[in-house]
Amino acid sequence: MTNRIRIRKSFGHLAGARDTFEIPDDLLELIESCARGSYQRALLAGGENWSGSSLKGKASSWGATYARSRGGLYSRIKACLPDEYSVSEQLVAHRANGQSYWTCQLILERSDGRVAVVGSSR
Repeated sequence: MTNRIRIRKSFGHLAGARDTFEIPDDLLELIESCARGSYQRALLAGGENWSGSSLKGKASSWGATYARSRGGLYSRIKACLPDEYSVSEQLVAHRANGQSYWTCQLILERSDGRVAVVGSSR
């Protein structure tokens, strides 16, 4: 697979974030195997935003379909994770070039409280 999941190393913007961890390759492959189609692979690789805000043109008019796609991917990831991991979505506020905006990120948390962000953080 050409698009690999992108893992953020900086978590200062996560409220109450604890230590971070690097997702093991076997778990990355398991998460990647949940993606069906190019849009879902792009979500995991960071090319699309979990909130759907990166959809442009005709794709934005199909927003509900893409939302169902994101929900399906989220459900499959949640179902396939080993017991020591949990996954959640988190809204994060950002500020860039004098503008504030929100994004949605997929947060992977280990049972010891360490976290990793999967995919885009635009």
